[in-house]
Amino acid sequence: MLAKILGVLIPSLVGIGVGFFLRWLWAQFQLKSAEKRVSQILEAAMREAETKKREMLLEAKDKLLEERRQLEKEFRERSVELQQNQRRLMQKEDLLDKRMETLDKKEQELEQERRLLKQKAEELQQAKNQILAGFYRQLKTIAGKANLLGTYEVFYGSWNQINEAPQKIEKVTAEDVRRVAAKIFSPRNRTVATLIPEQRAEAGQ
Repeated sequence: MLAKILGVLIPSLVGIGVGFFLRWLWAQFQLKSAEKRVSQILEAAMREAETKKREMLLEAKDKLLEERRQLEKEFRERSVELQQNQRRLMQKEDLLDKRMETLDKKEQELEQERRLLKQKAEELQQAKNQILAGFYRQLKTIAGKANLLGTYEVFYGSWNQINEAPQKIEKVTAEDVRRVAAKIFSPRNRTVATLIPEQRAEAGQ
């Protein structure tokens, strides 16, 4: 009886032990497989992460290169524009200097002309003063009055012009003098005389 029981129990225990052992082996196998799969997944994830990292780095590098090219292009354009502005500014400064030089020359010419006009006005006034002084000196004598009466009657149309003579002399302007001088001292009214010394004249004979 005992032998039968033992004959039944021992195979059962052995079967149970073998079953547990097989289950343990299967669990170990599944664990190793899971660990292997996890390791593969991690490796794949790391490879993918590394690939994405390289792609991102390349993309960032390309973007930086593009930005650098764009900045260099803008810098060149700005440099060209700055050079053009500097050339235009220098041209304007040269033109301004020339204009200032021209204005200075014009100012000097105007100042010189003003001085000449002032001198001519003073000379004209001096001439009128001399004519008036001579006119009044003639009025002081009988002979002078007679001479003036005859002169104005013959050359000016009436002796009454003597009364208006001082006012007319004062009204004479530099333009009047230039106009009359251009009319009188023309090449057609010019007379040229040549004086030959007697010794040269005798030598010519």
